[in-house]
Amino acid sequence: MSDLIIREATPADNDALIDLERRSPLILGEARLVFDRSPNFLARRELQEHGCMLVAERDGSPTGVMAAAWYETLVGGELVRALYVHHGRVAVEYQRSGVATALARALVERWLGHVDLVYWYVLPDNQVSLATIYRVSPRRWPVGPVCQRFLLEAQGPAEGAPSSARPAQAGEVTGLINRTHSGRDLFMPYTPERFAARLSRSTSYGWRQIFVREREGRPVAVAGLWDLGSTLNVVRTDERGLETASRPAVILDYGFAEGEEREMAALLDDLGLLAAAQGRQELWISLDPESGLYDLMQDRPHASDSILAFNVTAAEPLPGRSATPYLDFVYW
Repeated sequence: MSDLIIREATPADNDALIDLERRSPLILGEARLVFDRSPNFLARRELQEHGCMLVAERDGSPTGVMAAAWYETLVGGELVRALYVHHGRVAVEYQRSGVATALARALVERWLGHVDLVYWYVLPDNQVSLATIYRVSPRRWPVGPVCQRFLLEAQGPAEGAPSSARPAQAGEVTGLINRTHSGRDLFMPYTPERFAARLSRSTSYGWRQIFVREREGRPVAVAGLWDLGSTLNVVRTDERGLETASRPAVILDYGFAEGEEREMAALLDDLGLLAAAQGRQELWISLDPESGLYDLMQDRPHASDSILAFNVTAAEPLPGRSATPYLDFVYW
């Protein structure tokens, strides 16, 4: 058997990496998840500012994959460079052979001295990954961010459509987003220029995917709708052996004016109808459990997946608050 080779992923790896992940399910107790990222395994990297994906290869075939992306954000009000590790998967026949450790070490060493902290998200039922992370560092945010999966029913063509935001509204749009999330760890307030840069990285998420509800010609609620389901199908098998498949749409960059939670909830309902009409089965969003918006959305059919955020490199505990960190699905 040849030595393990670690190298950067290229578009030529696309089909092999899709196959690797399909046949290497994520085990969650008695349940499991299978991710199918066809037709483009590398699609999410397009939306990240500074990303890298590494492949572990042995005898000419991929044995594992792991990615990371760094970005500037705020933790405890302080500017930091955070490195987010994701997309980790090892082929079933090579698990527990050191492949994941080799990939993680190679990624972290690449940016060692360049970033202030490293973190990733792990589902609570993923006991193997949790045990590995706890060995590295027991520190984490006191309260982890939460992903709500709102269930969508098959619909015919939507009768109406929410209003699209216009580039000329960039200042008002970013103001609503900043008002809603400022002060939370892992959120960096937008400037119109930074927001425009975010919307220019990929054809899958631009101004055409930003929607608003307005009053007297001014936006009072805004949300971005990212069609993650165009490159991701999630097959869940529960503890009873019941299998379901879903392609999700995701809410990014949402915000609302003071006291406009109901307008925000109405916009999310509109976007759920739009996503269902496009053939999506779930709408993913991260809501602050302490917010009024969270309370308003609880009567919609949904399931919640808690996600834990870990800090693994800082020499001292993070200066973050106890409030739930901000979850940007581009970094998830």
